[in-house]
Amino acid sequence: MFKISKIIDISLPLQENMVIYPGNPEFSLEFIKKIPEFTSTVSKLSIGSHSGTHVDAPKHVDENGKPISFTDISKLIGPAIVIDCTEVDFGNGITKEILQTKPIKPNMIILLKTKNSKRGYSTFYSDFIFVDSTGADYLLEKKVRSIGVDYLGIQKYHSGNNIVHKAFLDKEIPIIEGLNLSAASQGTYFLSCLPLNVINAEASMARAVLIEGG
Repeated sequence: MFKISKIIDISLPLQENMVIYPGNPEFSLEFIKKIPEFTSTVSKLSIGSHSGTHVDAPKHVDENGKPISFTDISKLIGPAIVIDCTEVDFGNGITKEILQTKPIKPNMIILLKTKNSKRGYSTFYSDFIFVDSTGADYLLEKKVRSIGVDYLGIQKYHSGNNIVHKAFLDKEIPIIEGLNLSAASQGTYFLSCLPLNVINAEASMARAVLIEGG
């Protein structure tokens, strides 16, 4: 029997004034009913599909691509490796040259930890560390199940293209963005990252946790 020794929540909280990718919808929470005026409390959420920790589906970069409701969630649950890339400086990309030195194994979920996690998520930083095209190609060569990054975008801010997104999504490899890996050391875990089953959406928020055990 698998025994859980530790659970690390690597999700960003959804809240008022949370950091968002520029141009995306802001989060709001409105209470429609509240105790004691009513017998129960009910609220209404307004939120962008790429808010906080979320999963991108092919429809995000291809009008004919599959929506999030068609994502194979088996690619988002299972053995995962947190890869320490904290040697990369802000404004730079994670390259093939860097990834070749890392313990990346085929058919694994790969989560890239960078200085983004340490700097935090109280404001938007346009010089966040990203995955460049050579790094993406290398991860595809390794046949990863899915790829996760610790900021709101996987590729360089205002890069003018969707090369890195399309590299993965055209092959139906889910992209997890907005992870907080500050409490996770490099190593192997069990990941559970489940996007909401939103019909026809190009992405969805998710709750992501790393599980240690044996």
